[in-house]
Amino acid sequence: MKILDTHFLALACLLSKGHLLIEDVPGTGKTLLAKNLAQKLGIKTIRLQCTNDLLPSDILGYNFYDQEKKKMIFKKGPIFSQVLLADELNRAPSKTQSALLEAMEESQVSIEGETYQLEKPFFVIATQNPREHVGVFDLPESQIDRFYLSLKMNELSRKDYKTILTQDKHASPLELIKNIPEGSSNITKIQSLVEKIHMHTDVLEYQLTLVEKAEEALEINLAIRYRKQLYRLSQSIAYLSGRDFVTSDDIQAVFIPSLRHRCKHLSDSEAILLLEKIIKTTKAP
Repeated sequence: MKILDTHFLALACLLSKGHLLIEDVPGTGKTLLAKNLAQKLGIKTIRLQCTNDLLPSDILGYNFYDQEKKKMIFKKGPIFSQVLLADELNRAPSKTQSALLEAMEESQVSIEGETYQLEKPFFVIATQNPREHVGVFDLPESQIDRFYLSLKMNELSRKDYKTILTQDKHASPLELIKNIPEGSSNITKIQSLVEKIHMHTDVLEYQLTLVEKAEEALEINLAIRYRKQLYRLSQSIAYLSGRDFVTSDDIQAVFIPSLRHRCKHLSDSEAILLLEKIIKTTKAP
């Protein structure tokens, strides 16, 4: 089972038309990841700091009466970006969290009977504080289900810290990926190409077996939405690896991070151990 860099997995998540959840303590580079990703792809990003008094209109936008034009004008909120970093999402109240659901599922928002399309690509990177932090609201299952992957930031070595502290600019791992051209239109074209990556029947059977074993081991029900997400993520990994077909390694690379946030009745370490065991005991084609 290959372990992939957080930045690589974040890019794969975007190319699969998914959204990313990062659960880690403050100061680990989550904002930098979003900026690096947007800069690499040549698209715009907005950071939204979530607080317990954040309103849905603070995310989506609102209508106001323009005295000069004598009519109602819609002022767009931060959701009208291409990479939205929702920092500490679980500090926002449930009503505000739910304001993201339509946007994450359908790339549109509905406000006072009007529907507004979001720019493409549209990618949400949400961060949340670990459970032991105070003043947080657990994300509902409907929200959790919209996130394709849940990641923690890469652990840094002493050498990494030394490089960061002594250089003005720390090189992004995304700079090593060469087959991604800049620009919104190019990214949407790649997203379409990803959907055409071939998965052999034997590899598909392997994926379905892994999911069924995960349902039994984790004691959770995984709907068709999750199976589609895992399918698309595997295609993205294959594309970024320079192949036009999916291998069992591609599925394994995203299997654990695609499930760890869906089993909150277990600790993170317990869930990972169970999922690693499933991978080791399931014969790959």
